[in-house]
Amino acid sequence: MIRRNQKFLTQLYMVADFLVIQLSFLAAWWIKFKSGWMESYNTLPVESYAYWSMIYGVVAVLIGILLSLYLPKRKKRFVDEFIKIFQVHIMSIFILLGLMFFVKEIDISRTYLAIYMGFNV
Repeated sequence: MIRRNQKFLTQLYMVADFLVIQLSFLAAWWIKFKSGWMESYNTLPVESYAYWSMIYGVVAVLIGILLSLYLPKRKKRFVDEFIKIFQVHIMSIFILLGLMFFVKEIDISRTYLAIYMGFNV
């Protein structure tokens, strides 16, 4: 019973992380392109940014699984969990940037990526 519930809770954590990453995308995109707080011109459509955000979300969850972020631990130290989350997002952004370089996607705003990463961590 406990293992089944723990498995469900672990899956719920992964889905929640993916959804938070997508909310971070929306917030970063709005701040950069729609709020008027930052200058933007010749922007890509939101669908392009959403596509890369979906890829980033999947990569981040997969790296979280590989780094045992979702394994149950009875005693968690905040610092240890924060470091693990930071590692997941640093690795994920480098993989995303590598993929974007590989497919020659050069028009993504670097300011947007910085805001996006800040929200994700």
